[in-house]
Amino acid sequence: MTRVIRCFTLSLIFIAYAGLNGCATPAETQAMIVSPDASLGQNPKLKGKVALGNIAGGQETNPLWTSQVDNKSFTEALRGSLNAFGYLASDSAAASHKVDANLMSLVQPAFGLTLDVKSNIQYSVTTGNASK
Repeated sequence: MTRVIRCFTLSLIFIAYAGLNGCATPAETQAMIVSPDASLGQNPKLKGKVALGNIAGGQETNPLWTSQVDNKSFTEALRGSLNAFGYLASDSAAASHKVDANLMSLVQPAFGLTLDVKSNIQYSVTTGNASK
């Protein structure tokens, strides 16, 4: 009987340890930044001419559930991606294009069986003076 209790106790300790290590953490901004490569087309006319507008749809991460992308991280990832391509304007008031983005949804695994995360983002690009 003591062997069964010992096995049961060890099982509970293992489950508790696994549960504590599996707490969700917020998404890492660096992991969301798109890096330019030869397969992605680039438009030289947009170099230094794009500013970020309204960025919305992010959610704070609940440590007891799955990782989420908050608005600050989403904004920084978009800024980093535009900057990596050279599209980000150094002065947003002088930008000729403005990008608004709304994170509509994230589809991600509840457990770490796969690391694939799919996002649905609604983008709106307006031309003209981006500060207006």
